[in-house]
Amino acid sequence: MQLQLLESKITNLNLTYVGDENSFGIKKLDYRAAFSDDKEERTFWILFSISVVSEEMFKVDIEYASKFSCSENITSGFIESSFPRVNAPAIAYPFLRSALANIMLQSGHDPVILPSYNFTKTKEKEG
Repeated sequence: MQLQLLESKITNLNLTYVGDENSFGIKKLDYRAAFSDDKEERTFWILFSISVVSEEMFKVDIEYASKFSCSENITSGFIESSFPRVNAPAIAYPFLRSALANIMLQSGHDPVILPSYNFTKTKEKEG
């Protein structure tokens, strides 16, 4: 099966000054795959929800969606495979990292650089 990243976009963004009430760093990093109920559908989404506090004490809550297409219909075997839980998020994550850094920079703040993330270890913990 051939797979392709079709699009990635910010779907929700909130930037709030939190002062000294928080330490900086990632507060939440969740993601999941979303599939259509249509058996003929050949696309799926990886949905991220991240909350991070910058060194300047600004909290950024961001929701980010990446759409993938498949050359074949999506089967239950594919849904249960590691691709939607490991490979697809690993492909989409660098685009999210870049979007977050750029939105902060364009907003007049220091960029927030998310660290690399090991999606394989997350899968093993869920395992």
